[in-house]
Amino acid sequence: TKAREKVRDFPILIKMNCTDDIEGGIDLSDFIEMANEIQKIGIDAVEVSGSIHDCLLRGEEELGFRPIPFASSHTRINLPERQSYYLQYAEQLELKIPVILVGGNRDIERLEEIIKNGAVDFIALSRPLISEPDLPNRWLRGEGSSAADCISCNSCCWAMDKASGRSLGSPIMCVYKHAKSDYKKSQIWVEEWVKNNKVE
Repeated sequence: TKAREKVRDFPILIKMNCTDDIEGGIDLSDFIEMANEIQKIGIDAVEVSGSIHDCLLRGEEELGFRPIPFASSHTRINLPERQSYYLQYAEQLELKIPVILVGGNRDIERLEEIIKNGAVDFIALSRPLISEPDLPNRWLRGEGSSAADCISCNSCCWAMDKASGRSLGSPIMCVYKHAKSDYKKSQIWVEEWVKNNKVE
């Protein structure tokens, strides 16, 4: 209520986990209950996300996705069925406020179908916009592939991790496209992280 008093009519959105991917963490039933409570207190929209850093100590077989330093940034999602990986949670919500879906959104044809089905009102993009900042406009113009050119390799996460040595205001970039000489180094970093944090 204090936030609402301060911002008045300015929209208040919340990004919340649908799953923490850890035992005892947020799961589907908690998520639905929390989303309903959030709606009651006057939040204007919910962005559905997931995972926390602690889940990365679990193995790939247990998690269902490859553990890498940024838990919600799944890799190996080139197949349509592996994309939009929080959709199954968003589809369980019955809210009167808009639902925003983030996480592995890669193909405009699939995304249009998701919106058409009605469980999701808006789509959020992150890594695809690092790779291709003009992507929404390209899709609007109907140019090129229906798929984003982001390959979900998480090299941009390596760039973020190394950003402390960059000048203030330097943009995070797609290493695969714009710094190919560092791409192998970035992928070694991802592989090493997985190996060093693997739970036997």
